[in-house]
Amino acid sequence: MTNTDAALVREGADRLAESPLLLDYAMAMKLRSLADRMEDRGAWRGVERHRPEGMGCTPRPRRADQEGGGVSAWYNEIDPFAARWLRSLIETGHIAQGEVSEESVETAEPQADTIRQHYFAGIGGWDYALRLAGWPADRPVWTGSCPCQPFSVAGKAEAGRDSRHLWPAWFRLIRKCRPDTIFGEQVAGAIGHGWLDLVFSDLEAEGYACGAVVLGAHSVGAPHRRQRIFWVANTSSKVGTDAQKDEI
Repeated sequence: MTNTDAALVREGADRLAESPLLLDYAMAMKLRSLADRMEDRGAWRGVERHRPEGMGCTPRPRRADQEGGGVSAWYNEIDPFAARWLRSLIETGHIAQGEVSEESVETAEPQADTIRQHYFAGIGGWDYALRLAGWPADRPVWTGSCPCQPFSVAGKAEAGRDSRHLWPAWFRLIRKCRPDTIFGEQVAGAIGHGWLDLVFSDLEAEGYACGAVVLGAHSVGAPHRRQRIFWVANTSSKVGTDAQKDEI
């Protein structure tokens, strides 16, 4: 990670902070904390590693979206109701144009022709956040909010024994495609079960540098805590074009 990467994160945080929505402000606080880690503590400095020849997929923008100047996204969401909601949000232009897949992440394959991929997509919150943050349309990014039930105090907290512990399934796809940047979210209770340690050890072994912060809904004025982990992983390989770097 470089100072320009931190500046991009901080710029996105500043844009989100201007929004009247509480969730946007919460995301801004998360991004500012991560930028601080990048700049001041060197926590994101990774070892230079390169993607081996022929390994995984090489994402590229879809031609139709390139010509229209838009963003091509792929949303993976197994819940039928949430999937219908995603399609409605796409149709009304609230989130990026793209396809919605209801296939399980355990059997899905990464989409080689789509540089923005959302797993466990819910109702498209991550894509909306990327838009507010001004994330470049041609900069590869994946997001995912793995199921929280295995670690939530509202459930049985069976952790890795729960069939809904799907990080290993998502990590299989990450290893195949090696996206440059990954954003994720999980219930804070997962930390006590070693979930975040597992995620970061898996990603760091693949050459990613990682950072995380725990943020509660009460931090932005909500009448409850609802603590959540927000995390990000980035490769140290070259990303984006020279023109993008000049803009940053």
